[in-house]
Amino acid sequence: MSVRPPVKPGDTIYIGKGLSARKAIVSLVYTREEWVDRVEAVYLDNKNIPIAEDFRWDGTSWQFASADVDATYAERSERLKRYADMLYSELPSRRRRRRQ
Repeated sequence: MSVRPPVKPGDTIYIGKGLSARKAIVSLVYTREEWVDRVEAVYLDNKNIPIAEDFRWDGTSWQFASADVDATYAERSERLKRYADMLYSELPSRRRRRRQ
């Protein structure tokens, strides 16, 4: 387990490496000792729907914390909605998709 770089809610991180890296906004930094390598972050999926998931620092990059899908629709959570809005603010309005 690698200790994550210093991040705080609202910071931008990139999930994965290289050209396939996906932009995300940190929404929660875990403080439990066994999760010192993890954060929760919101990213836009392939349909531009904001998703919140846990990510872990592998020593060189941020990766999905679990191989299983353990996601939350960020717009359905008052706590996460502002992070979704941060990502949406960077998209042209015609590409924004709101989950109904």
